[in-house]
Amino acid sequence: MAGSPGTSTTVASLAREIATLEDQPAAFAERALRLAERSEAQRYHIAVLGEFKRGKSTLVNALIGAPVLPTGVVPVTSVATEVHFGKPHPGARVIFDDATSREISSTELAHYVSERDNPANRLGVRRVEVHVEAPLGAQGVVLVDTPGVASVSEQHTLAAKEALSDSDGAVVVLSVDAPLSEQEERLLAELAERGERVFVAVNKCDHLAVHELAEVRSYLSGHLARLLDDRAQVYFVSARRALDALGAPGMLGTDPGTVGTGAPDPVGADPGFDAFKGDLEAFLCDDLAVERDRAGAAELGRLATALSEGVAIERAAAAMDLVALGERLERFRAAANEVRHELAASRLVLDHDVAGIAASVGAALAAGAAQAAQHAWPQVEESVAGLHGRALDHALDDAVDRAITDAFDPLRHAVAATADEGWAQTAEAFAGKLRQQVQTLRAAASTLFEVHLPEAVLPTVAEQRERFSYLFLQVESPGASIARAVRTVLPTERSRRAMLSRAHRRLVSELDKHAGRARFDVVQRLDTVSRQFVAAMTAELQETEASIIAAASSAQRALESTEAEQAAREAERARVLSLAHQAGQLSRPAPDGARG
Repeated sequence: MAGSPGTSTTVASLAREIATLEDQPAAFAERALRLAERSEAQRYHIAVLGEFKRGKSTLVNALIGAPVLPTGVVPVTSVATEVHFGKPHPGARVIFDDATSREISSTELAHYVSERDNPANRLGVRRVEVHVEAPLGAQGVVLVDTPGVASVSEQHTLAAKEALSDSDGAVVVLSVDAPLSEQEERLLAELAERGERVFVAVNKCDHLAVHELAEVRSYLSGHLARLLDDRAQVYFVSARRALDALGAPGMLGTDPGTVGTGAPDPVGADPGFDAFKGDLEAFLCDDLAVERDRAGAAELGRLATALSEGVAIERAAAAMDLVALGERLERFRAAANEVRHELAASRLVLDHDVAGIAASVGAALAAGAAQAAQHAWPQVEESVAGLHGRALDHALDDAVDRAITDAFDPLRHAVAATADEGWAQTAEAFAGKLRQQVQTLRAAASTLFEVHLPEAVLPTVAEQRERFSYLFLQVESPGASIARAVRTVLPTERSRRAMLSRAHRRLVSELDKHAGRARFDVVQRLDTVSRQFVAAMTAELQETEASIIAAASSAQRALESTEAEQAAREAERARVLSLAHQAGQLSRPAPDGARG
């Protein structure tokens, strides 16, 4: 049943068998093969994110149950490190930017992933895969330990964002020593835009007294609720204490001097970490894996329906004479051609609407940037009142930088939300028209071949978004690197007005530049998303047409063949129906209480 143990394996094997069936359209076979590959992979990437020195690697080690990843008192991780769970033979592999790879021993791990041995990733490492035996939730879970965002290296931040773009969920590691920086707020806001499950682990709780920890809890609870709309699960943990309590030797040959005595220490166990790990495992087993299995089983059910209907059409067509069948096949092709014209008209409407969204986004960003500069400037002036000379120059730089970030972040979120809403409405309108066109085509087939075809159930817009893992319409924040002109400080009497004027021009110019970049980013994303969405949805129409024509054409060939060949074809139809029945059974929801 959908979501039960072994479902993904069964889905994959049935899908592969369906892909080998004869007399099926090529697109249908490719669709079945893609389903098999997705079901067999069953990988769930959870990105572990946060600023440098928050204890991300230590937290991952605690989840593993041993100090596998290198840690230290200075920023360590410089390359994204994937930890794959459930592998029978632990080991590690380095994948380089040129696509080459090599197996490494555990003692070599730090040489490739640490900032000390591989500063700014000068070795050109794309990622490192570490395989461990320790189970963590569902089979195929991959924890991705990322370099710190907002570190001294921009490359670290880019590596962390790349890991996030490929993730199915995220663990954000904060620290009680410095809770919730501006960069961390931006990271959490981006995660909120993605709509993924977020676990927030507030680390190093053993550094604070009880009353101090209570203050941090109170401070963070309000801020995180505002940033994540109460969707995040927040845990206060000590990853170091949890790891030390395990007392386990390194699973990849880690220096035994870095671990405990080898005996668990229940007195030193960390209840916050235990709750965090338990809920993370529950999410992986009960939510993420089950949803993936359910989606795979649903797709298998759609394949099963297509197979059953194909056999029904073929048998009905085989009962006709060749002349009548040929005539009806031509009439169906004519009906399909009319539907394709309607689809082309729907696509023009979609393109027009998408262009309208892009234009609205551009206008909103330009107007918002100008208004933001106007509102922010008085605060900049107020913040530097009474300053002169170099002190004024530096203070203006800092004030303008803050004003740009503070003004642009709300603007980008508002525009992204508007663009997202506009696209959702446009996509749903297109999907509605396409559903009508599919039903028109099926109704024509029902009439012409005298067979009952019930209304098809097509994937929803939301399912298509999930299917293609859209990193949806986020627009980039201004970030920390804003170019500053090299300038000479004039004598005090002449400099103040010149500095203020220059700072005002920079504020206006930078906000306008960010608005332009954001508009380009949204337009590019809209173009990508709309093309992928249209391709996916129109494939449903094309496959409907192709499967009906394939079934009727197969019947046409059978009518022209010998009796023995017709008997063999009927046996193949029975095999197809048997496969369709098995696939249909697997795709049906399990009865209440029957799921494993």
